[in-house]
Amino acid sequence: MYGVGGSEERMSILNMLAEGKITAEEAERLLQALGASTDSPRSASSRDDDDRQGRGRRGGRRRGELNELVDEIGEEVRGAVQSLQGSEIGRVVRKEVRRAVGSLQRLGMGAIVGDVVEQMREVVGDAVARSAGHCVEQEKEWSFAAAELERLQAETVTGLIHVEGADTDQVTVHARQRVRGHDQNAVDTFAEQLELRASEEGRLLRLYQEPQKPPRGVHVEVQYRITCPASLAADLRLVNGNLEGLGLQGGVDARSTNGNVRLSQCAGRTVARTRNGNVRVGLQELRHEALLETTNGNVALTVQAGQAPIKATSMNGNVKVMLPVEYGGQLEARTTNGVVTSELVLSRILEQKRNLLVGQLGETDTPSLHLQTTNGNVRIAALQSGDQETQVRE
Repeated sequence: MYGVGGSEERMSILNMLAEGKITAEEAERLLQALGASTDSPRSASSRDDDDRQGRGRRGGRRRGELNELVDEIGEEVRGAVQSLQGSEIGRVVRKEVRRAVGSLQRLGMGAIVGDVVEQMREVVGDAVARSAGHCVEQEKEWSFAAAELERLQAETVTGLIHVEGADTDQVTVHARQRVRGHDQNAVDTFAEQLELRASEEGRLLRLYQEPQKPPRGVHVEVQYRITCPASLAADLRLVNGNLEGLGLQGGVDARSTNGNVRLSQCAGRTVARTRNGNVRVGLQELRHEALLETTNGNVALTVQAGQAPIKATSMNGNVKVMLPVEYGGQLEARTTNGVVTSELVLSRILEQKRNLLVGQLGETDTPSLHLQTTNGNVRIAALQSGDQETQVRE
């Protein structure tokens, strides 16, 4: 478990890594050594305490440990995420985050992991902006006639992609790139090499950067803010950062690794995936399959109208779905460590436990509704008249 006694030492190691005073390999060895010295005694002591204390006192100590742990995660993330963009440094930081998440799981509090991840995502931008070093910033703008276009594809490694559908016959793109690092010559050289490109390939408009991978010690952030016809399909790809879509009616496939995915007032086939982050989707109409997935984070979906298959899954986080009361289909909702609840009345129940609900909503057994998490709760809520999609939160 993350121990209070090792918090300052771990922060010091991560800060030295961020400042370039030690290598990623050296940081890993120091963190492993520190973990061996702080984790085991604490674990043994905790077991002895549990043997001596009653159930009520164990609950109080558990809550106290949880509060301390969440505070430590926030502080360590604030000190470490400024280096998240560097591949080697990012690898060490990700190990530390996984270590903290593992501690939450052992406390049986996996459902709050999404809240911690959300805090981490919000802190990333501020921490990177405050990071020391030389910075080169450039902006570009493009405008394309959209009459012949069917699909938009935007991809980058670190940054932000925001796409808004509108009543327009143009695609407008505002791109901003930041190249930063402690070595001014390396930053200036890569800034000259880096190119943000926009190319029309048949009915596809593609936005990308070349080269994608910067040299060691140089960090790159690219932000795209795009306005396009609402009917355009959108493919969005990002490794570190958030994906945002608003008013997209032609379908969205949005995938990040370390970041949140937020889609609002959308329609069409919807895919929203991340590994470390929250997924929140609001659909004006569910016409095609919706697939929402994360590993460490919460999933929230609001459907205003329509019926189609839904699959919403997490491993460490809550899954919440708000549906119209007339929604019908085959339901399978399950969790390992949590509870399953439904405001919608099932016309037929095949199996029901505290953490499992299988049955039929309405009078039809299609489409299918599959909701699942390991550490967290699953909730099916009824969309009432006047409800807005923003009411469903992680």
